[in-house]
Amino acid sequence: MRTLFITSLVISGLVGTGYQAVTFWQQSINQAVASALASQQLKHKREIAKVKAKARAKAKVQRAISAVPFVGVVAFGTFEALEYKEWKQDNPNGTLAQYTQETTNEIEALFDEEYREYKAEYLKNIGIFRF
Repeated sequence: MRTLFITSLVISGLVGTGYQAVTFWQQSINQAVASALASQQLKHKREIAKVKAKARAKAKVQRAISAVPFVGVVAFGTFEALEYKEWKQDNPNGTLAQYTQETTNEIEALFDEEYREYKAEYLKNIGIFRF
């Protein structure tokens, strides 16, 4: 009887300890998951704020440039000169005519891709004005 009592006491102690260990393990995993989710949400909010700030800055620059036509023309010329310098570094033997042709082809491809329906209308209307 005494052996049965000691055995049941040991078994119940092991079961209780095992249950507490599993509960502790589950709580620690839940805390780790909650912490990771909170960290990801904060990171996502920061990224969204960055994108919004960049879009606002871009819009402000566009408004400022378009507000004064002369500044817009100067800015356009400056940006073109910078792009040409960058292109020239990649193509040291290239000419301005080659740069212009390459840029024209890229713009035409962009218009074909983005403004396909407008291009068809444009080409249809061009036929009206041909002599």
